[in-house]
Amino acid sequence: MFSFFRTGRRTTADLPLVEAEVEPPQEALSAPPSDGPTLDISGGPPELDLALDTLARMLRVLGHSAFSLDERPVQSITAEFDGWATHILLKTTPPSFAPLIGAPRRRWADLMSFVSRHRSDEAEYVRRAVGGMREAIWGIVSAFDRTLIQDRASDERLVEELERLRLAAESPSIETLKTAALAAATAMASVIAERNETHRLHTESLSEQVKKLGVQLADAKQESELDPLTRLANRRAIDVAIERAVVLRSLSEQRACLLLIDIDHFKHVNDTHGHPAGDEVLKRLANGLVRVFPRRTDLVGRYGGEEFCVLLGDAHASDLPKLSERLLVAIRALRIEIDKKPIEVTVSVGYSELAPGEAAGDWISRTDRALYRAKAGGRDRAVAAEPNS
Repeated sequence: MFSFFRTGRRTTADLPLVEAEVEPPQEALSAPPSDGPTLDISGGPPELDLALDTLARMLRVLGHSAFSLDERPVQSITAEFDGWATHILLKTTPPSFAPLIGAPRRRWADLMSFVSRHRSDEAEYVRRAVGGMREAIWGIVSAFDRTLIQDRASDERLVEELERLRLAAESPSIETLKTAALAAATAMASVIAERNETHRLHTESLSEQVKKLGVQLADAKQESELDPLTRLANRRAIDVAIERAVVLRSLSEQRACLLLIDIDHFKHVNDTHGHPAGDEVLKRLANGLVRVFPRRTDLVGRYGGEEFCVLLGDAHASDLPKLSERLLVAIRALRIEIDKKPIEVTVSVGYSELAPGEAAGDWISRTDRALYRAKAGGRDRAVAAEPNS
């Protein structure tokens, strides 16, 4: 139950659903308009109407500023909050609940439970994410520290051997000089071999820490980088993620794969059914992509217009034919109706794995050429990019 302050014009007995009245603050009333339904309660007190409308707007703000939580993608969370906002306004069935038997009513306790549970999940997720990031950073710092300490110890051994060799050079005995030179050469070779092995082990350790940090940084991406229509990552977020994938490939040899996806004959959809129908197709396709690529390391985004992008972290080229075929099948199975008229949707796909030393722009261009070949070859198909020359 939500509590409101009295305005002095009514008693709490006038408001059966709330404990007291409130004039919503102007900031709440000036919130940006939403795509959901507006309040329509006939005969109720104006203050109650405003309170319910403000609460619904607050729920939508929470949903549209949410971020992905483990197995709950941001699109799903946004839809849940929108569903609860609609329930508050129109007494519809809230998300994940069976319809009530009898007269509809607002499920205040269930709403409170949903918001509390979501907030707890967010707090736990942030706590784990920050803890994991700190652990990864300290792992990198510790690895560098160990390397510096061991390098200093190796340098001291080399200085000692060089000093012995210098003293032997001042001796009149050739035999003494030969013995000292052989001992110095043996010691130096041993120091260099030990240093190389130490660096190899530390590089492997740093590689694992960089991978872990890369995942944490990917999880911490700003949700303001979302496409407003599809709620997927926008072009800027995709470009940043691709640049990071290139850096991680260079530092830690972490693999990454890219899929560029284009809706076939999308202009025909807009021309035939109108742009609202085209927007609905884009949203349905976005939801389909999220279901096909649900891993936390998978970034699904809208690259522009009717073109989408999927960046797969820690994936191999051998996985791509099967994943692409699964994507094609899922999109063909979409059932989209506009004014009771079915719209069949297919996509063309170009895919590739990031090659060692390949620049981000070259990787995108190579994959885009594969997408062009898929469209030129008849559409509704996936084509692998040519190897990096």
